[in-house]
Amino acid sequence: MHVRLFANKYRNRPSDIEIEKLTVGGIGWPEGTGIGHLPLSFEAIGKWTVEFVKQVPVTDDELDDYDMWKEDIGTYW
Repeated sequence: MHVRLFANKYRNRPSDIEIEKLTVGGIGWPEGTGIGHLPLSFEAIGKWTVEFVKQVPVTDDELDDYDMWKEDIGTYW
């Protein structure tokens, strides 16, 4: 499974997300730092508490990190 971890933090679980406001952030950013592409095994993701919020289409720029991983024949954690 391939996931993107956004830097945005919420006090309570939102009932909806404004996708255009999500950011991966970066070092020194007030929002913190997310991860653009994190490949995980099904075993690893099965240990997380995941709650579905919203489904949206994946954009081409969101796939950039995945494409680099795929070209390098990457592994997963």
